[in-house]
Order: sequence, then structure tokens, then C-alpha cells
Amino acid sequence: MPASIRLMIFLFFLMNASRVRSQKLYFRQYNIEQGLGQSQVTGIAQDKNDNLWIATLGGISKFDGKSFTNYSETEGLSDNNTNCIYADSKNEIWTGTNNGLSCLRNSIFKNYRFPGGVPDNFIRAILEDTAGEIIVLTLSHLFIIGDQTVHLMVVDNDSSSIIMSVAIDQRKRLWAAVRHKGIYCRENGSWIKKADLKNNVYDPEYFRQLSFDPLTGDLLLLSLNKLFTVKDGTVQPANRILPLTANSYISLFFDRNQEAWLIDASGVYHNTAGHWQYYQTGNGYTNIPTTCVMQDHENNIWLGTSGAGIFQFHQQPYIAYDQFGSANAIVMQLITGKDNKIYLGTDGSGLFSFQNNHFDQYKLPSADKSDQRIISLVRGKGDDLLLSTRANMIWRFAGNHFEAIILKGFRSCINSLNADDSGKIWICACDGLYYYQNGKLEKVSNQFTSRLFLRPGNQVMRSYYRGLGFFHGWGTDKFIEDSLIFSSHIMNILFKGKYYVIGTSNRGLLIYDTVQKKTSQYSIQNGLNSNFVYSVVEDQKGQIWLGTGHGLNKLYFDTLTGRVLLTNESSQGDISSSEFNEGAALCSDSNTLWFGTATGLMRLKPDSIKRTSYMPPLVFKTPLPANGLRSHQQNQMAFDFNCASYEFGKQIFYQFRLSGIDQNYSELSPAQNVIYSHLPPGKYLFNARAFNRQTGAYSNTISYPFEIRPAFYQTVLFKIVVFILLASALYSAFRYRSIRKEKRFREIENIRQNEQIKLRQQATEDFHDEMGNTITRIQLLADVVRSKLLKGNTDVNVHIDRIKENVSSLYQGTRDIIWALNPKSDHLEEVIYRLSTTGSELFNDTETTFSFHNHIHHDVGAILPGHTGRNILLIFKEAMNNIVKHAKATAASLTIEKTGHQVLIVLQDNGNGFIDGNIKKGYGTVNMAKRAERIDGVFTIESGTNCGTRCQLLVNIPRFTNEL
Repeated sequence: MPASIRLMIFLFFLMNASRVRSQKLYFRQYNIEQGLGQSQVTGIAQDKNDNLWIATLGGISKFDGKSFTNYSETEGLSDNNTNCIYADSKNEIWTGTNNGLSCLRNSIFKNYRFPGGVPDNFIRAILEDTAGEIIVLTLSHLFIIGDQTVHLMVVDNDSSSIIMSVAIDQRKRLWAAVRHKGIYCRENGSWIKKADLKNNVYDPEYFRQLSFDPLTGDLLLLSLNKLFTVKDGTVQPANRILPLTANSYISLFFDRNQEAWLIDASGVYHNTAGHWQYYQTGNGYTNIPTTCVMQDHENNIWLGTSGAGIFQFHQQPYIAYDQFGSANAIVMQLITGKDNKIYLGTDGSGLFSFQNNHFDQYKLPSADKSDQRIISLVRGKGDDLLLSTRANMIWRFAGNHFEAIILKGFRSCINSLNADDSGKIWICACDGLYYYQNGKLEKVSNQFTSRLFLRPGNQVMRSYYRGLGFFHGWGTDKFIEDSLIFSSHIMNILFKGKYYVIGTSNRGLLIYDTVQKKTSQYSIQNGLNSNFVYSVVEDQKGQIWLGTGHGLNKLYFDTLTGRVLLTNESSQGDISSSEFNEGAALCSDSNTLWFGTATGLMRLKPDSIKRTSYMPPLVFKTPLPANGLRSHQQNQMAFDFNCASYEFGKQIFYQFRLSGIDQNYSELSPAQNVIYSHLPPGKYLFNARAFNRQTGAYSNTISYPFEIRPAFYQTVLFKIVVFILLASALYSAFRYRSIRKEKRFREIENIRQNEQIKLRQQATEDFHDEMGNTITRIQLLADVVRSKLLKGNTDVNVHIDRIKENVSSLYQGTRDIIWALNPKSDHLEEVIYRLSTTGSELFNDTETTFSFHNHIHHDVGAILPGHTGRNILLIFKEAMNNIVKHAKATAASLTIEKTGHQVLIVLQDNGNGFIDGNIKKGYGTVNMAKRAERIDGVFTIESGTNCGTRCQLLVNIPRFTNEL
């Protein structure tokens, strides 16, 4: 290229760079004040969790969009002087230092050193191939790192060759530039020479970087001052034209928009819209040398510097102008003049016009500095500009000249101006409303007036200190009777069909429906950046923009349905997040919006807004144990999570839920952590997700299952054991009480029985003595009577014999009664003995042979309940009498045996028997059955004609002293 053409291009570049010096772009700086470990940056990378990793001369730093975490030799890094950094596909962080290679894996550093001394441990570049192996470029060699091995990679079969630079193309092929040898590409495991440098005119060039043209895919080789490519097996100059510098190129980078970024010793050049733009302090960057450039997943550009930390740049649709000539000014009012210039009223620097990217300043001809502070700017009749100042002066500006309008008799403060088609200048003042026309000032209201709004047809609306109404003439205001509007400080109104879109300084945004007479309110809870809405402007496509006290909002308002959606259109840290000024907004030709802010003038082209749809992943900031088992003492869980968004920043909100505790997700909140305390034992699952209020996108959901194990005293087994023990204790206590009660009852019963026994014993003895003596005397007296009567008187003798027989019977019955009263009759052995002797006595001197069979051993004792023995004896005595009297039996037997806790007594004869229906009452069977029932026994009689009779009694015996 001829030198003259090169000079023209250079001058053109410099001219374009100077023309835009008044434009301020969005650069956000992060340095040691924000937490960066060291300010001299050598490399930037981004991992899969969207964290940024920054290599510096003081170690490495991780940035998650909110805070920095720094690592140095203290944490295990090989050396604090780092040269490059790389995040691989496994999310491991590789750092090249002056003293070897470090890999941060699972929060632990593993360091590698290479044979060859210092030259091979000064790491210049780190890459990753398709197999996931790490490629490392030292001062002169290539190494490949596998899972467990490190190998020297020889490119041209000469291990002494010097590798200048390496790169990986879109096909994941590795390229290397070998000094004085050639350009090589690794395909299928083998190196293939793509261009020969021997005897090439460009062989002396040192290719410090390899990259690829995003348009053509061609390999680009950057030297200190030239750019080359490979064509037809040779190295040739590239078609791309770089800014003209001398021996200073550092690196060339292409972003996703295929725009080039060039770093040289003097700064950063960005090729956008077909021309190179230089970034330095004049447009928001720095003059400190730049070392590296990188683009994150949200398309932000990150620039590392050699002393000012890192800078974030995002190609915004906003252009900021914070410097008008040599004066710094706050833009208070904006209007388009008849000459299509944008006129700006500033707070302290007078009036400016802007056209073709150029500012002109107009100082008001007044010695009063308050006249340079413009508070209102409107177009009057004839397209003259009318403005009011803090000095309560009104000026007309036409033909670049100012003319003061003298308001005779006006002594109030001016809040704002307006002008209608009739030529009236409306003055909103603290003491009322005025208009000025044809040199005369007229006051039409005594009420404080803030602003005047002219609707089509010269319909006048005005805002008061609070509230809004229609003005028809003196004393004819018609207020809008709505509580929200009546309590609002109104800053601006946009008329949208039947709706008033109203910006206020104390109630946020109001939308008033003139048909339904209803007002809807929107505040920061609905997405407003601030409840101070200073300006409302509509672009040429019907979109509504709100300038607030803390940045720009966009209002999506469907006038058919009344549906409202607010989005934040400001970017953290740039002019779009500044404080906007009252009424300082307009839409000019080519659908360009202009806003006055506290930090300058902002220009916005809505059609150029492009938001990425990318949503950063949500991750846990601190690793959680893979094993989620926790003891009952570890019943507090803390979760820290983050969605590393560098573009949207404060627009990321979070929700979380802990199953078992929370039924639903929490409300959206910017909080990135939550602590659950005093969790009861059980299984839990924690879920969290992020939401971008700007794009409406949700992130991935992260989960963490864990279990809090119960203490031994909280387990089911323990509760069962405790229940059993308690039940046993209660049962034991109840049993003990029952035993004690039973023992007491037995003691009382024994006492009672002993008393009864004593009583029965005493009664037996007394009854025996008294009845025995009496019966004996009766018998003796009968014998005496017999002896004194005449012998031979058989009738008397018969009666005397009967008396003796009855006396004998009475004696026998008395004996039975005495026996029953005797306590010994309660013993089973005594009953058995009594039955046998009674049977022997009854059947003696009869034709019936009696036999007795006792199958109960004598050593088995049993105590019968009271009167049981007597009833048994009487039952079988009655049965034996029936045999003697009625059966005509030749043999009878009585058998006694024990069956469990029962005694079976059977009386069997071989007499003539009887049929049930023929049993006579005298047989006493009814009494025998009653006696058996009385002692809870079972008595049965089995008989038949000529078949004998079997009487059987089964009696329960409560207690045996011994068992068989």
C-alpha cells in the first residue's frame, strides 16, 4: 500500500476518533477496590458456571458478578506471576505461571512442572483439544497433558524447534507456527505442514498470535505490526486493514458479531459499523495499556489492563454525552427546533444545540448566574424558543440571539412554561396561572400551578401542588376526582387514547381510564426502577419510555385490554441507570429518543436494542457435601447460590423451596442465600431457581437432597422401646398394686376365715356338747320310761322304739351339721373321708355291697370354698339313701378322681333304675341339682329301666397345695 494512502487512512481514523470524543460508552471497571486480587491482568476466562477467572501478576481471581475470590501461592498456586488462564470442559481451571502449570480441581491445586528448566516452565498459552487433553505452550515447546501423563509434543520432528504461537480452529484442529520452519496443522494425530517459512520473505516475522477469520475461516497470523494469512501453501498479507501503528500489536480477537478487537501498546481498537473506534479515557475507558480481551456468554466484552484491573463493555443502544464543549452540564430540558437541531437547557451552562454529533453552546446575556440555569424550554409561535431560568426570567431565543421578556408586576416563582397555537405563553407559577400575549401579562388563577398540558383543540389541563384538573377560565377548574391523582405530585402526562399515562414524584406511575374513571398504580413492586417518574415519552412505534429516578423503564401498554408490563431498560453503571430529569425527554426524527439526566445527555435508538436470550446457569456458590447425611446436631442448613449475570445484574431474582418445610416457592427476591434453622429429623430436598426480570427467562433449577438423622432418642425403635418400658412400668405398677391389693384382700380374707373358723370351731364344740348331752338324756329318759311301764305293753314299746329311732336319726343329722360347721370340712381330704364313711355306714347291714375308689393321692391338698364340702356330702348322702330305699341294688360304688383343677365324683349302682319322667319328688333330685348349682358344680343323673343309676358331680377346686 502506498505511503500516501496509508497516511490518508490514518488521518481518517484519527478524525473519526476525535469526532466522537464527546460520546461516552459503557465501560464498567473492576479493580482492587471492588475486590480484584491484583490490578495487572494477563488473562480472562469463563467457566461453565459463568464465573470469570482473571489471571494477574498477584495470583488469580474468581468473579461471580457480585464478589471476588482470590487465590495465590498461599492457597497452593504454583506462582503468583500468572501469564494465562483457561477453563476446560470439565470445569477445571488451568493457570500458566512463570513457574509451571497449576490446575484448580475440586478447590485443590495440582501443580505441574516440565523438564527443561525455566524456559519450559514459563507458560504462555493453554488450550484443549477434542479429546479433552490440555495443550500447553511454554517459551518454546508444546506439551500435552493427559489424565496421568505429560508428554512433549514435537511438531516438525525437531525437539529444538521454537513454537511461536498455537490456536484451535472451528473444526477443533490444532495449529502451530514454528519459527523459521512453517505453519502446521494437527490432523488425525499427525502434523501436516500448511505453509513453508524457509526462504519466505516473511520468515523474519514473529507471529505472536494465530486466529481465524470468522467470515472466511482463513488462518490469520498477527505479527508486531502486520497481519498475514495462509494462501496456496504460502504466508501472504491478509486483506483485512488494521489501524496503522508501529511495532505494537498484541492480540486480535473476533466477537460473536464478527467484529474485530485489536489490542496494541496504545490501547484498544474496535471495528464496528465498518470503521475502527479507539477507546480511551475520553469515551469512558482508560489510557492504561490493555493486555487481553474476552467475550462472555452474555456477549459482554471484558478487557484486561496492565494496571487498572478489568473493564466490562457491552455494546449498548445508548450513547452518553457528558461533556458539552468544555462545560460539564446537567440536561434539564429538551426540545427540537425548527432547524431540526436538538436544543438542551442545562442547569448552570445555559443553552446548547446538538446536530451532526456536534454541540454549540449559547450563554444567556445575563450577569446573574441563575439565568444560566434553565428550568423550562418550549417552542412558541413562529418556532421561536421560549425558556425560563432560575432567576424567574423568560427569554426568547431566535436567530442565535436571546431577548428578555419583561413581566411587569410579576413577583412569583416560575415552575414551567407552555405555549399554544394562539401565541399565548402560559406561565405556571407558585401563586397561580398566568398567560402572556401581545406584551400583556394576565393572571387567570390564584392556585399553585406546577405544569400545563395542552390537549388537542387547545384544551388546557394543569397540575397543582397535588392533583390534576381541566382549566376553562377563571375559577372554572374541573378537578379529576380520584384519590390517587388528587394525592400525587404530577411530573408529566402522555395522552394515549382514552388513557392518561401519568408520571409522578411520589406515587410512581398512574394510568387513568377517562371512560371508567379509574386509576391504576404501578411502583417498584411492579418493576419500576424508582417511584419517581420524571418523564414519559412515546417513540414513533408507539412504545412508551419512562425516565425515572434510577434509570430507564419501558412500558408495554395494551390500550385494548389495559394490560401493563414494565421492563428495566437500564444497564448497571452507565448513563441509562442515572437519575432522569423532569420532562427532559423527546423523540426526534429517525425514531431516536433523547433524555436529559443528572450525568448528561443520553441518546437511544430503540430499534437497535438487542437483548441476549441467554440465561446464565444457577449454581451453588459453595460446594455442598456429596453425602447429604447429617446428624441431629447439624440441623441448620445454609444455601448460597448465584446466577452470574454481568449484563443484567440487579435484574436477577431468586426463588427457593425446601420440601417438607415450604409448600411453594418463595417470593422473587434478590437474596442469594437462605438459612434453615432447627430442622427436625427427616429427608429434605432443596430447590432454587433464578428469574431474569428483564427477559422473563427462568434459569435451570438446582437441587440438593439431604437427610437429618434423628438422635437415638428420636428413632422409632427408641420410641418403641420407651413405650414398652413405660407400658411395662405401668403394668408392673398396676400388677404390684393388684398384688398388694390381692395380698391385702387375702390377708383380710384369711383373718375373716380364721375368725369364721374359730367361730365355726366354737359353734361346733358348743353345738356338739349341748346337742349330744340333750340327745343322750332323751335316750336315757326313754329307757327309764320303758323300764317303769308295764312289761308286755307292746304299743308303748313301739312308740318308745320310734322315739329312739328318731333320736338316733337326729343324732346322725346333728353329727353331719357339726361336721359341716367344723373348719376341717373345707379340706378335700376330709370330704373324701366323710363320703367313704357315710357310704359304709348307710350300706352296712343292707343287701347292697358298697365299694369306694379314691384316685386322688393323699398328699394333694385342696381347700374348698365354704359350704362346698357340706353340699357335696348332702348330695351324695341323698343319692346313697335313694339307692338303699328304691334301687334294690346289689352293688354300689363311689369313685373320686382329679381332672385338672376339677374333682369328679361318681356314684354308680346296678339297681333297677328309672325313667326321667317317672322320677318321684321324694327322690330329692331337685334338691341335689340346686345344691350343685349353689357350689358352681355340674350334677347329672343317668339312668334307665333295669340299667342302674349313675350320679355324677363335677366341682371346680380353686387351689391345690401340690400338683400331681
